[in-house]
Amino acid sequence: MSHHPPNDAIPASHDSSPLFADSAHRTFFRLICAGQVGLMAVTWPLWFGGSDVPTISLLPDFGLPLLVDSLLSGLLIAGCLTLVCCQTISPARMKLLTVGLLILAAVLAGLSTARLQPWHWLLMLLLLPLSLCHGRSLLGVHRVAVASIYLFAALSRFDPQLPADGGMSSSILRALLGMIDLEHVLRDPGTSRLLIVAQSGVELLAGVCLLVPRCRRGGVLLAVMIHTSLLVALGPWALGHSWGVLLWNAVLLCSVPLLFLTTKQTRAATDGGLWTGRVVCLTGLLLLIPASALTGGADNWLGWQVYSPRPDRVWLSVAESQRKQLPLSLQPFVGEPQPLSDRCTVRLDRWVNAHTGAPLYPEDRYQLSLVAALTSTLDDGAFQIGISTPQSPRWWQRRERRLTSRSELEQALAEFWLTPAIRH
Repeated sequence: MSHHPPNDAIPASHDSSPLFADSAHRTFFRLICAGQVGLMAVTWPLWFGGSDVPTISLLPDFGLPLLVDSLLSGLLIAGCLTLVCCQTISPARMKLLTVGLLILAAVLAGLSTARLQPWHWLLMLLLLPLSLCHGRSLLGVHRVAVASIYLFAALSRFDPQLPADGGMSSSILRALLGMIDLEHVLRDPGTSRLLIVAQSGVELLAGVCLLVPRCRRGGVLLAVMIHTSLLVALGPWALGHSWGVLLWNAVLLCSVPLLFLTTKQTRAATDGGLWTGRVVCLTGLLLLIPASALTGGADNWLGWQVYSPRPDRVWLSVAESQRKQLPLSLQPFVGEPQPLSDRCTVRLDRWVNAHTGAPLYPEDRYQLSLVAALTSTLDDGAFQIGISTPQSPRWWQRRERRLTSRSELEQALAEFWLTPAIRH
C-alpha cells in the first residue's frame, strides 16, 4: 500500500515533489554519505596530513597550507553528516548543498590524486544527478551508477591469456577455498582458470541483472554474495586488507538492496518527461567514463577497475648504498638485494597502504610522480624504474619500459597531457 513516509522522505515544502523516490532511496543515499565519513576516518592521513607519502596533485602547487586543506576536508565531512542526519532540509536547499559538496569533493581530489578512491568517486557520481534530477529519474540514474561498478570491474578482468595463478582474483579464490580445505583444486591450471573466469562472470551477471527490472532480485542476491565473500576473503582472518577496503565492501553490501529492492512508489516520485534529456545524458556519462577507461581514456579507478590486473604498475629499485637516502618511514618496505645484485626493491604499494590506510593509486602518472619525489635526493643512476602499462585497445596485452636515469624519468612524466604536481 503506497503512502508518504512521514520521517524518512524529505518534505517537499519548496518543490512539487521530493528529491528521492521513496524512503529506501533516501536511506541508500544516507548510507553512502555515512560511508564516506567512515572511509575518510580510516584513511585520515589522505585528508588531514600526517604522512610522509608525497602529495601528488592535478592542480598547480599554490602553496596551500595544510590547515586550509584540512579545513576543506572537514567541511566535506560536515556536509555529509548534514545529509545523513538532517530530515527537515528542503529539496531546494538540498540541491544547493549537494552542488557545494560536489565542487568541494572535486577540489579535494584535484589537490591530492590519492584521494580519488573508488568510494570518493562514487560519491561524486551520486551527487551530480542529485543536483539535476529528482524522484524516479534520480533513482534510475543512481541505479546505473552502482550497477556500472559490477559491469566494468568484470570487463576489466577480461584476458584471453589469463594466467592460472596471477592477480587478485586468484588470491581471493585461494583464501576462500583454503577456509574449506579445497585450496588444492587450484593446483590444476585448467580448473584455476575456469574458477577465475566464473568469478568475473558472476560479477558481470550481477551488473546486467541490476539493470534489468525483471532480474533485479537476482542481481541483488549476486551482489550480496560477492561482497560477503570479499569481506570473508579480505578480512583480518584471511588476506588482512586495510579497513578502508573492508568498509567499502560493507557499504556496497548494505546499499545495493536498499537501492534495487525498492517497492514503494509515491505519487510524488514521478517527474515526467521534463527530465528525460538530462537522464539520458547522465546515464550516457556514467557508462562512457568507465568504458573509456578500458582503452586508457580515463584513470583505472574511474572505470571501476578494482581487483583488476589491468591497471598500470610501476616498480622501483635503488642501489643498496643509497637506500638510507629514502624517507625513514619507507625503510621497512625496502627489501634486501638479490644474490649478485646491489639493487633493493622498494614496495611502494605496501608503504602507501600502511601510512595512509588506502591502496596505492593505480595510475602510472601518479606512481611515476611519487617515484620522482622519493628519488630526488638520490644520485642519478642509483635507481631503476620498471613500468608496465596496458596497450590500447587490447588492454590485456602490456607494454614494458625501464628507466635508469632522472632525465628519462622527467621525459616519461612530460609525456602525460595532464601533468601532475608535487605539493610541498
